[in-house]
Amino acid sequence: MKYYYEDLNIGDKFYSDYYTVSKKEILTFAEQYDQLPIHTKENDENPFADTVIASGWNLCALTMRLMIEALLGNSSALISPGIEKIEWKKPVFPNDKVKIKMTIGEKRLSMKKKGLGIIKFHVEMYNQNEEIVLSMIPTGFFGCK
Repeated sequence: MKYYYEDLNIGDKFYSDYYTVSKKEILTFAEQYDQLPIHTKENDENPFADTVIASGWNLCALTMRLMIEALLGNSSALISPGIEKIEWKKPVFPNDKVKIKMTIGEKRLSMKKKGLGIIKFHVEMYNQNEEIVLSMIPTGFFGCK
């Protein structure tokens, strides 16, 4: 079933499968986009861990991938005007397994664009211990039937 705006209701929840975050992925992303030493080097100066930690921006990109898996890839989702809030709650380490839960928080029809609905989600990323490592509140435009 392809989900359109009308098919989605406040309180609906969508889940991704677990995804294993590899050390190589953390390093590759960090070397290209977020070169802080905490993401690129293992050393004694890291106050949080004895290994690298995934960049929060890496987790945001991964969240998008998992949102597509959970719902957006099988929907009339078009584009997002933005994200209201992002919080990185716990570090993600090499070989952690993460998954997301998307909950519809608000929805309304667009007043400017006929045939478009606007949906605000509450998204949480969990690690393998069911701890929240990231939360965000993105908004998306969806096509109507």
